[in-house]
Amino acid sequence: MKLLSVCGLTHRSGNYLVVQRAAGGSQGLKWEFPGGKVEANETPAQAVVREWQEELGLNVEASGLRFSSMFSNGEKTYELQAWSVELGTQEPGLREHVNASWLKPEELIRLDLSDSDRAIAELLLTQG
Repeated sequence: MKLLSVCGLTHRSGNYLVVQRAAGGSQGLKWEFPGGKVEANETPAQAVVREWQEELGLNVEASGLRFSSMFSNGEKTYELQAWSVELGTQEPGLREHVNASWLKPEELIRLDLSDSDRAIAELLLTQG
């Protein structure tokens, strides 16, 4: 069974927002594009909006699917959908993460990203 996760991509002057997970767990201190799992009662776009509100305290609009990649975590297989997010001038709050940064695609791929987010960063680097 394939499970669905989403992340949001927003940029300012060519720099994309990424956040760093807190220590602990298999993905501790790894960098990622904000997002999470899609719940049973919501669309992927609704999940992006909910996750950004929960994790960063931001009210955003998911404006379209940009990329999709597959990844495994243990015995589970996931599809990660990367959605464009309209942010405006708001700045993220760190509710679940320890750091946030705005970086260019060539800087993103040098981070310790989770594997699924690395695939998205590589697509940003090659496709913009």
